[in-house]
Amino acid sequence: MWLESKWFIIIYLILSFPNGSLAQEATNLQLLSNLADSLLRPVIQENVTQGIETVALRNLAAKHEDAWFFEQRITASLKAAGVRSILLATYVGDSLRLPQPSLILEYRPLGLSIQYQALSRTNHQGTDRYLVSRTGSVDLYLRIVSYPSGALVWDGEVAGRQTDSVSSDNLEELEQPEIAFTKGQLQPVEDNRLVQALVVSVVTGAIVYLFYALRSR
Repeated sequence: MWLESKWFIIIYLILSFPNGSLAQEATNLQLLSNLADSLLRPVIQENVTQGIETVALRNLAAKHEDAWFFEQRITASLKAAGVRSILLATYVGDSLRLPQPSLILEYRPLGLSIQYQALSRTNHQGTDRYLVSRTGSVDLYLRIVSYPSGALVWDGEVAGRQTDSVSSDNLEELEQPEIAFTKGQLQPVEDNRLVQALVVSVVTGAIVYLFYALRSR
C-alpha cells in the first residue's frame, strides 16, 4: 500500500510539472555564464601554470558592448586557477610593468546570444503554450602571452553552445530587459510544420519506392 502511494505521488508530480518545470530553470544570463566558464576554465587552468600570481587583461575590442561579460567570466576563471592579482591593461608595451613572471591575456568578443525555437504546442485553458528549445552561444578569441619575454603561450578561438528546453510561459522571467544578449526571438511552432511535413513526405516516398523496387526483383 505504501509503495502504491509512493508511485502515485511521483506520477502526480510529473503530471503537475510538465516539461521539466519541476526543476528551477536557469536564467539566460546564468546559462551563458555557466557555458562561458565551462569553455574558459580548461584553457586557463592548462596554460596558467603554478607560480603565476599576476595576469593583465586586455580587451582587443574595447568598444564592444558585451565586453564586460567576458571580463567577468575570464576574471572568475583566473581566480579559480589561483591567480591572486588581475589587472586591466588598456595598452601593452614599454609602459606596462608587471611582477615577474606574469601573463598577459588578451581577448576579443566574437559572439554572445540566446536563440529560441518552439518545439511543440499545447492548449491549456484556452491559452497556447510552447515547449521551447533554448540555445545559448558564446564565442571569443583568446591570446595568452608570457611577460616579459613576449612568448606566445596559447591562442585560439573559444566557442560553444548549450541547449535545453523551457516553457514559453517563463521566457520573460528568464530574460533581463536591460541586457540585450539575454533576449531572443521565439520562432513559432507553425514555422516548423512545413519542414516537418516535407521530411515526412520524403521519408514516406523513399519507403514506398524501396518497397516496390524490392518487390520487382
